[in-house]
Amino acid sequence: WRRTNPYPSMITFDSPQRNVCTSRRIRTNTPLQALTTLNDTVYYAAAENIAQKIVNSNKQSLGEKINLANELIFQKPINKSKKELLTNYFNDTLADLKKKKKSNAEFLSFTMLANTLMNTDEFLTK
Repeated sequence: WRRTNPYPSMITFDSPQRNVCTSRRIRTNTPLQALTTLNDTVYYAAAENIAQKIVNSNKQSLGEKINLANELIFQKPINKSKKELLTNYFNDTLADLKKKKKSNAEFLSFTMLANTLMNTDEFLTK
């Protein structure tokens, strides 16, 4: 960590300076933060890692795999309406990637699902 050149993601999320103690951080929500979580290589690599765990799991059904994704990211069970939204999102993404003839369409779809979950307010601020 360099004081003169902090990691760009930390600046985007209003990280306090390391040379001063801070008891409470400022809570902000800007479009730049959403762009960071969607496009920063660190977040994408984390999403790929989660997708790999889902694909390698012993879960058979899509519903079980979506439950696992939610539990890995939020450490709690998923509610029914959120599960329906994520199932539809996954199926749409998978169909689009298969149309483009991607050989690893399932893995890429789970990567996008994990990246989407990590871009929620619940993940970033709670």
